[in-house]
Amino acid sequence: MARKNLDAIVANDVRDTSIGFGSDRNSGTLLLRDGTTVRLPEQDKGAFAAAIVEALIGMWGGGG
Repeated sequence: MARKNLDAIVANDVRDTSIGFGSDRNSGTLLLRDGTTVRLPEQDKGAFAAAIVEALIGMWGGGG
């Protein structure tokens, strides 16, 4: 992450054919620059994306 100057990255298990590409569901782990990890449980891709956005908003100090 430091080499690429990333604030965050999502990692998922590409060997699991029940999630990710070719599936309506996904799960993974959001890794933040400060070392925080956020486990994202299996869910539909819309909810998965929303969970990522919510975590990033929290990281950047935003919110309602």
